[in-house]
Amino acid sequence: MVKRFVIGVTAALLLGGCGRPTVRPVTPETVIVAFGDSLTEGYGATPSESYPAALARLLGCTVINAGVSGERSGEGGRRLPDVLGRYKPDIVVICRKRFNFDSLSSL
Repeated sequence: MVKRFVIGVTAALLLGGCGRPTVRPVTPETVIVAFGDSLTEGYGATPSESYPAALARLLGCTVINAGVSGERSGEGGRRLPDVLGRYKPDIVVICRKRFNFDSLSSL
């Protein structure tokens, strides 16, 4: 199921590049999900020092910190559909450490 989701998202991104790009401005109503592991969660920092909190201050919109410390990439891949369904974001920022991508083979 997750493998199909990843393939579907990849296909949508590739096909989406076939037309003229459009970029909507970020407004106070914009919802951004920052998705990732400890880098996103802000491990070792205060919540206000995390990059999602800084992004919210800079852009003036809602940024959901969906970072989970210690999460491997495969676990994140399984969690992502639920996060997208719950928050229905306008923008998703994914930040994952490189060294744990080996777990993607379990998808």
